[in-house]
Amino acid sequence: MGLRDFRRRWCSLVAFSDVELASPANEGLRGIVNSLKRVADAHNVSYGDIVQFAGAVGLSNCPGAPRLGFFSGRPAATAPAPPGLFPAPTDTAQALVSRMRDAGFSAEDTVVLLGAHSIGRQHTIDPAANGTPLDSTPGAFDSQFYLEVLLKGTVYPRKAPHTGEALSATKDVFRLSSDAAIARDPNTACAWQSYIGDDDRMREAFRKAMMKVATLGHKIEDLVDCSHVIPVPSPWNKTASYPAGFGPVKVERSCRRLPPPKLAHT
Repeated sequence: MGLRDFRRRWCSLVAFSDVELASPANEGLRGIVNSLKRVADAHNVSYGDIVQFAGAVGLSNCPGAPRLGFFSGRPAATAPAPPGLFPAPTDTAQALVSRMRDAGFSAEDTVVLLGAHSIGRQHTIDPAANGTPLDSTPGAFDSQFYLEVLLKGTVYPRKAPHTGEALSATKDVFRLSSDAAIARDPNTACAWQSYIGDDDRMREAFRKAMMKVATLGHKIEDLVDCSHVIPVPSPWNKTASYPAGFGPVKVERSCRRLPPPKLAHT
């Protein structure tokens, strides 16, 4: 599982959607894949470029998000990606980090990229909880996500747990098993905890990590910098805070060299 395959997935998912959308890992993506394919075909844009462009523009709608760069000129995919390349919510922390390392990303890169879940919602793990956010501020790109994943889990949004789901701190937030594992693993816990309340650092680290994702497998000089077309996200001035009824004693810390987050309470 090399860098080439990891990179190819992003282009081939659209080009070979008839094959790749059959994979459980891509469940729920059919609508957006078909939409991007129509736009790319109408404007003679490569599928790899349209995926990166849509991601950068989409993120710009989220207050607090970094402004991502956009480089065009990716060639067309020539074959579908092999199955099993993309991390799954059922993966262990070790499996996730190992897979990302195969693709050229460090353990901290993995932690940083999971910050995208700050604006995420689950749709397919528990269909009965379709649309449940992964943190309490899904409309903003912020470090609240890193805090809430570390809070002691006691409930599920619905009655029964599902494969890939971990106990959540509150019923209105869904927690992925893989997020819970990375947040508590000794190899990634300190990186995870370090972003709580440090939105500026989170934002810049995410921007850099996404630049690695966007240019992986390409020479930057072979691409055209079109970053000026990406809108500037609006600011988000709120800081991470403990949900009502929670405080430092309910943070499940695996990183003991960092103190419990000193945050306000909502």
